[in-house]
Amino acid sequence: MERVGRFSVNSTRGRSVDRTWKLLCLLFSVSCLAAVVAASENDVLLRVNEKQSDMEKECAVFLLKVRLGDTESEVPHQCQDMVRTYLEEEGVKLSVKKECASFVTNGELNNIQGWMPPPECEAYIASYMEKGQYEADVYVAFSAARSYLQSIVPTEGVDAVVFDIDDTVLSCLPYYQLHHYGVDKFQKALFNAYVSESKQPVIKPALSLYEELQRNKWSIFFLTGRDEESRSYTAKNLQNAGYGNYTELILRQPDEEHLSASVYKSNRRAELEKKGYRVRASLGDQWSDLDGISSWARKFKVPNPMYYIY
Repeated sequence: MERVGRFSVNSTRGRSVDRTWKLLCLLFSVSCLAAVVAASENDVLLRVNEKQSDMEKECAVFLLKVRLGDTESEVPHQCQDMVRTYLEEEGVKLSVKKECASFVTNGELNNIQGWMPPPECEAYIASYMEKGQYEADVYVAFSAARSYLQSIVPTEGVDAVVFDIDDTVLSCLPYYQLHHYGVDKFQKALFNAYVSESKQPVIKPALSLYEELQRNKWSIFFLTGRDEESRSYTAKNLQNAGYGNYTELILRQPDEEHLSASVYKSNRRAELEKKGYRVRASLGDQWSDLDGISSWARKFKVPNPMYYIY
């Protein structure tokens, strides 16, 4: 028994439906009768054998659409490996916008761990970082933190907020623009040379929140994964960007170098609580800035699709 299905494509110009259909039959070992162009240039009638699995039908239809010129449709999940391999051999480049959006979202949710941005997502990440969406998302993150902290009447010398530094209060975007938005493998020496110039731009919503916290007599800590040797130029950059008169700048000590970022930062927040501080909020662009048990703290994640730190 046969079934006829209709679907839309962008264009049939310059494409050979007969050749494409034969290729599909070869790929899927499908008993194919015909594929004909209907009267409308934007519709194709596709006859498929009912014995095909649903996956085979879906993948066959998608691949035929691409061969007819539609490179904007999302690749069905179950077809991605097969379709990518086949189209690369054919020299057809697909849009990866939806795939990269899913990658970034799941990275932010910490569903994907230990990742580096795939090379095919560089353009998507660049667009996200530079065309307004990143700034909008950062603004919302800090607005949420502000709303929460405004609900608390802080006790001076007791209630505290902990900020990460890189890509939380100071931006590393100029560095990552030169290194393909995280696609290039991280090189510590190059990064240290960049931050040692003390020229990282301020992240404005972070500074706005910081200034409000200062006016309201909060204790403010900067807790960074940078090592002690970076203290002078880190403090200089913070000062130049407008972050003055904070409670303490905490840097990684030599005996902490072996610790993961998550363990190191969790330990340091615990030390603050042992000293009598109530850490009411932690803000950072990495989940390792926020992981760990804290008696009081709300956690606010600042978006960052360019790198992942354990």
